[in-house]
Parts: sequence; C-alpha cells; structure tokens
Amino acid sequence: MVRSSNKWELDVQGYLNLCNISAETPRKQIRDFASGINALGLWNNMVCWPLRSAQNAATGNTMFSLGGLGAFNGAMANTPTRGADGMVFTNETNQHIATALTPALDHCIFAATQCNAEGAGVNVVAGTRPVGPPEQGWSLGQSWSGVFRLPIWSDSTLDNIGPAAITNGSFNTLYGRLSFSTATKLTGLTLNAGSETVATGARTGTNLVAITLGNQNTATNSSLGGALPFFAYFAASTLDNVALRNLYKETLGTGITFP
Repeated sequence: MVRSSNKWELDVQGYLNLCNISAETPRKQIRDFASGINALGLWNNMVCWPLRSAQNAATGNTMFSLGGLGAFNGAMANTPTRGADGMVFTNETNQHIATALTPALDHCIFAATQCNAEGAGVNVVAGTRPVGPPEQGWSLGQSWSGVFRLPIWSDSTLDNIGPAAITNGSFNTLYGRLSFSTATKLTGLTLNAGSETVATGARTGTNLVAITLGNQNTATNSSLGGALPFFAYFAASTLDNVALRNLYKETLGTGITFP
C-alpha cells in the first residue's frame, strides 16, 4: 500500500530540503507545528518564518518561509545574526528581513518575540508602514515606555493600542487582528493569553506594503532590539490565539520561556 502525502507534508519536506535541516529535533518541531496548523484548518492560509537558527537555513542571507499560502522568503539586510532563540536584531541599526508578502486587507498576525527597550528607537517586531505618505499600514512592536503596541497608520494619524508593559528581555507572544476593508479600520492586539485590546478609527486608502521583519519601514530608529524566534501571517479575519500560542510553545517554541 502506497501512502499519499498531504499538501502540508509536501510543503514541509520542501522547506526542510531548502533549509538543509537534518537534525532530528528541529525536523520534528517543524513537522509537529505544521501538522497542528493543518489540524486547525489554517495551513493554506498561513505563511510563517521560523527564525531560530536550527529551524531555518544556517548560512546565507535568505530566511525561508513555511506555509501553504506560498513562498515568501525573506532577504536579510544589515546583518542581523542567527541565534538559538531567534534572529537577533540590534536596536537603531536598520537591521531587518524584507519579505515580498503584501497583506490582504483583512488578516491576522502572530509573533513570538523578545524586546529590550534601549536608546531612542522603538523596537519593531514587524511592519507594513510605508516610508512616507500616504501612510497606510501597521507596525507591531515595543514602545519607548515598554508597552507592546499595534498602531494602524493612515496619513500620519494612528490608532495606537497597547495592552500592557513587558519586562525587558522577556519572551512573549503577540496576536494581532487587522482590517482595512472598510472605512472604519479595526485593530485588535492580544499579549500572550490575555484579553484582546481593540481600537477602531476612520481611515482612507488601502496601500499596504510588503511586511518587513525586525523593522517597520527600514528606518534606522525602528530596528528590533532583541531576538525574534517566529512571525506568522494568516489570510483570515480571526483565529484562536490560545490554540495557536499553545501549539507554538509545544513545538517550534520548545525551550523558550514564555509567560
């Protein structure tokens, strides 16, 4: 009897081959994560970047993407460094990973990240905010006061929401829910397994740009200070943050301490 592979299994095998991952532990972590995402019905709606050194390519300037939505490999700029707990960025250096993924108008994002407030620059985990007007997009990160925030931008005005301050150097998960499909733009942000903080505001335009990891628009003062183990994008209007967070912690996030 010949066993036929599911799409997610073929996608995972292709990812493992591209990254040249041969060690048993990361291979199992990646397979178990993908299996869980498929069980949640999200595989074909997801693209993610596992950024721990054992879970992606060990050399080169390309950070490969994983997921059934398509291939959106990231190009490293200004030499962020690979680390066991994620890609490590230095604040105020313009270090980032550029992707070719331009979000749909309604989408969700999920990240596992470490931030360290330092200097004058904000720690940006990821963003779609353009360099100049009309500014239509979002930036996910840690503010100068240590609060995680998810501003939604339009022509230099914003809805800026942040549920709580975090301890510098700690690892946390973030779930964002965004809509640009109507005049009233919705932004929801959840820190770890807490309750969602929601903001809405009247906005115009839909000129979202491609997602940048570790930065919002390649600005020098926006680079993340700390490690970024994981970032995911979902072409979905909402999803189960707790189920996704638990899946990540039990697979790709094994060994990292989260609240």
